[in-house]
Amino acid sequence: SYLPREVQAAAVQQREPIVHVERGNIRQGKLVCGLRTCISIVDNEYPALLLFNLLLGADGHSRLYQTLREQHGLCYHISSFIEPLCALQFVEAGVDAEDYMKACQQIRCQYEEIEKVGPSKSELESAQVLALHWLSSLNDDREALVRFHFQRNLAGVNTSQNDLCEKLLAVQPDDIMRVAKRIVPDTTYFLSNS
Repeated sequence: SYLPREVQAAAVQQREPIVHVERGNIRQGKLVCGLRTCISIVDNEYPALLLFNLLLGADGHSRLYQTLREQHGLCYHISSFIEPLCALQFVEAGVDAEDYMKACQQIRCQYEEIEKVGPSKSELESAQVLALHWLSSLNDDREALVRFHFQRNLAGVNTSQNDLCEKLLAVQPDDIMRVAKRIVPDTTYFLSNS
């Protein structure tokens, strides 16, 4: 049966996150954190979620990459991405078993810091520039362009690339903080290398 979004979000907030650890004969541990954003492509907060994801972990200048990989040396790679139709966000990292707990703690710290303090003006501007560059480059990548329009058609959203550009430029730091407050950890999976 259909439940209103508010009821679904409240149910997600109350559920304990799942942690699943497996051992495998691999060189490097693989960490995947799944989170519920409670925001999908149809929501007004979606542009802020896109920018939140970019500044959190979408490229080499992101907080997760700079903190976990460059500053603390806890992982070989780390990135985040969102599933716009499912209201989900994922963080993926290559982490050794001895660094698993520290990496999880640092990931949580980055979420909490954005939620409480928000992004700096320069971080937000960098994320906006990156998002606009991604949108402008869609026309050169047939697969990405098809995915962009397919997701919108599937969700019944009529937002064009230009409309989304305008909405991204209108996002303020407070909008990002509100998005961060809605994100809830759901499942952490770690494939250990020891």
